[in-house]
Amino acid sequence: MSHSQKYIEELDKQFQSGHAKEHAYRPALKTFLESLLEGVLAINEPKQQKWGSPDYVVTKKRKSEAIPVGYIEAKDIDVNLDKIEDTEQLKRYNEGFDNLILTNYREFRFFKYGEKVISISIAEIDDFHAQKKSIKANPDNFGQLEALLLNFVGFMGQTLKSPKELAQKMANKAQMMRGVFKKALDDKESPSQSLAEQHKAFQQILIHDMDTAQFADVYAQTIAYGLFTARLHDTTLEDFSRNEARDLIPKSNPFLRKLFDYVCGADLEEGVKWIVDELCEVYRAADIKAILAGFGKQSGRNQIAQGARGLVHARTRG
Repeated sequence: MSHSQKYIEELDKQFQSGHAKEHAYRPALKTFLESLLEGVLAINEPKQQKWGSPDYVVTKKRKSEAIPVGYIEAKDIDVNLDKIEDTEQLKRYNEGFDNLILTNYREFRFFKYGEKVISISIAEIDDFHAQKKSIKANPDNFGQLEALLLNFVGFMGQTLKSPKELAQKMANKAQMMRGVFKKALDDKESPSQSLAEQHKAFQQILIHDMDTAQFADVYAQTIAYGLFTARLHDTTLEDFSRNEARDLIPKSNPFLRKLFDYVCGADLEEGVKWIVDELCEVYRAADIKAILAGFGKQSGRNQIAQGARGLVHARTRG
């Protein structure tokens, strides 16, 4: 029996229980992806959704690091995905993520760089017998979906070669980080304790009455620029990670080094970690030498940082 057939049977089992909500199908999708795709982990972290990120972060081992290669947003099994495509949520995800799947567990829509590439359905809801609806498989599409998923996890971001491109990517990620950080701090039920501690530290060092919105903004930009600074000192250009960044930040900048003790440590919230790793992938895909060519190193660095800050705040005003 194929991976896809097993997956559909599990969906149908949940569906026919009559009580399944969207979350009930998530284990089936996770098992399907991880059994089909070697070396892949599909992480479904509740805090990620609560704080404004897609339902699944799909990671793949590269050396000793789990690197995000794509994201999946899942809706309930009977949801019309045409309506979801027009939502602000999906538009925001397509701005922030280069490799995204939108699914209702039966249909899979693949997006690259914000554009829909292809849609494929492997099942439909059979309601011919009103008293006993079921999930009816479309086996003819199993092979194509499995091939598309293999391509999905093999995704490698485009190499960035201009300051403008890099500034735009930095702005996208910083804006998303800012939103996640603010939601994490303002969450009244289970706020992020580690971020709250960072907020207090920033109040003591920078602005004593800094509110959560100001902190989220400054914190996101500090991480984005700190990672950029680390990447400038990186001699192994084929890889880049949070842990590597900590070791690359100059000792002449103790503030950044201390901040990255947190960013690289065990206390970093799972709901925040994914977006920092995503930003590392942006820098890994950046040809720093080509980007800084034609500038003095400091001039190029400043232009990129200023461009990113301008884009972040322009979006806020918009």
